[in-house]
Amino acid sequence: TSSELINVLKHPNKWHRQTAQRLLADRRDKSIVPRLTSLMMKGKGQFALECFWAINHCGGFNPHLAEHTLTHSHPFIRHWTIRLLGDDHTMTPILRAKLIALAKNEPNAEVRSCLAASCKRWTAKDSFPILAALIRRDEDANDKHIPLLLWWAIENKAVSDGAQVAKLLADKSLWQTPMMQSHLVKRLGQRFTAERTAANLKTAAKLLALAPTDADRDQLVTGMEEGLRGNAVQNPPKALLAETAKLWESRPHTP
Repeated sequence: TSSELINVLKHPNKWHRQTAQRLLADRRDKSIVPRLTSLMMKGKGQFALECFWAINHCGGFNPHLAEHTLTHSHPFIRHWTIRLLGDDHTMTPILRAKLIALAKNEPNAEVRSCLAASCKRWTAKDSFPILAALIRRDEDANDKHIPLLLWWAIENKAVSDGAQVAKLLADKSLWQTPMMQSHLVKRLGQRFTAERTAANLKTAAKLLALAPTDADRDQLVTGMEEGLRGNAVQNPPKALLAETAKLWESRPHTP
């Protein structure tokens, strides 16, 4: 029975557990979801995670449950909650607040990695506050994956939501984080000049205007030069001309 299969989820042999999961997924028996939920929320180890997967297989995962599993003690229940929310593009105001809190406080790097990757799947309005919190996590600046996952999420919305990118970078303190300095500033400059639409070049001008220091502007310009390799900009927007003129005037140069 489905109830008996729940007990198999405790089996020490992985094959038995996976077979129980497959059978539960085939049955989609929602009647056992309350019991699974109670066992999961009380549990701490592998069995709690197996119960979480079984809930999803039975069709019991939903935003209300996610509000609770995002704060579960098992890191991979938090991880898979984020994954399922991202895969379904699901977001609510309560979930957004909890995900921002996770981005600020989550101790597990794999959970933070999943959160960074899932930001690509949510709208810019929902994902950028999460991204801002993740960018401030200095301990991830040297991680092999998280910086590129953050860039993956930002780059995905760079063209469709250029205004949101500019809004994100209006926070001057964000520029000084190791994540921005080491991984994001140059890439932003390159992204907005590689595809030379008027909107992208105007966003590049906004970023130059927002950059809080000469060093930040230099990083942006280095990235912009990479994006401009191949041919010159035709008919650059006035905003970009104005910002580059300011740069030219502020730098000592020989006639």
